[in-house]
Amino acid sequence: MASSTMDTSHVGFRLNTPPSGFNPRRDLAPGLFEFLQPLHKHFTPGQQELVAKRQRRLRHRWLATSRAILLLPSRQRRSGA
Repeated sequence: MASSTMDTSHVGFRLNTPPSGFNPRRDLAPGLFEFLQPLHKHFTPGQQELVAKRQRRLRHRWLATSRAILLLPSRQRRSGA
């Protein structure tokens, strides 16, 4: 089971992270790590794929919007000047 670190690349997003030095095998209640590990292995790939799909959709939408903005005629071109 992976332990996360704080991701500061996303401004405005505060993510919960374990304290530094946290070791799930040592610091979780007895048996909890073993219970969570198969769940983590089962669900994490699907969650990561959903995140990747969302990033692709947002990037596509952003690129489509930025192209549209760049293609809008300027006020001077619309008025014939």
